[in-house]
Amino acid sequence: MPFKSPIAERLVLIGVASLLWAGHVESATGSLPDGSFDPGIGQSELDLHPTGDGRQWMAFNRWQGLMGIVDDRGFEIRGPLPDPNWQQRFELIGYGRGEGSVAFSDPQLGDCDARKIEWHSGAAVIQYRHGEEGLRQNFIINERLPGTTALRVRMGSTGDLEPILLDRGTLSLRDKQGQTRFLYHGLKAWDAEGKALSAWMELGTADGHALLTIAVDDRGAEYPITIDPVSSTANTL
Repeated sequence: MPFKSPIAERLVLIGVASLLWAGHVESATGSLPDGSFDPGIGQSELDLHPTGDGRQWMAFNRWQGLMGIVDDRGFEIRGPLPDPNWQQRFELIGYGRGEGSVAFSDPQLGDCDARKIEWHSGAAVIQYRHGEEGLRQNFIINERLPGTTALRVRMGSTGDLEPILLDRGTLSLRDKQGQTRFLYHGLKAWDAEGKALSAWMELGTADGHALLTIAVDDRGAEYPITIDPVSSTANTL
């Protein structure tokens, strides 16, 4: 059985990817008559808008030339705007130590506002925030898992882009021409006392699809633990 602290111990895993889109947005709703971009209208578009089924939200990001879709099973990125010709999805699988895993199952909608959506799945909270810098994904684990091996959060990736792990902290998503459409990169991790922790990404396959794992060595760490990928540009997912 997972150990439950009498105080609110929690593990916070924050995932950010940098969206590097080199295309040109020729036109889009909210453009001025001369074709230039209206930042005021762009700000209103940053809100996460619910769709008809109540379990999916959509957001447009004119700064990135991309759109994001968030639901109870993960998120999807499409680009470039105004007429997307590629899409890539990240599907939540689970978290755990070693080969064991607690599935992200039966997510329930939690705290939400115009720029934030939360899903609760057992002891885990999956949170999404949207702003000019992009769509930010956070994982909050509210119960300590037993064991001393690295804690791992797993997601599957499918779509038109090919994931390529460039190093321990950089995942490149490339189109068929080899152009990077966005990066998931820059991992940093630290505990409640500010001590830096080792964190890295792993890329494999499962059921014929790409499998992305975010891992952190939390031995000797004081909770809560934060894992925060840092973007190298202003364009982040």
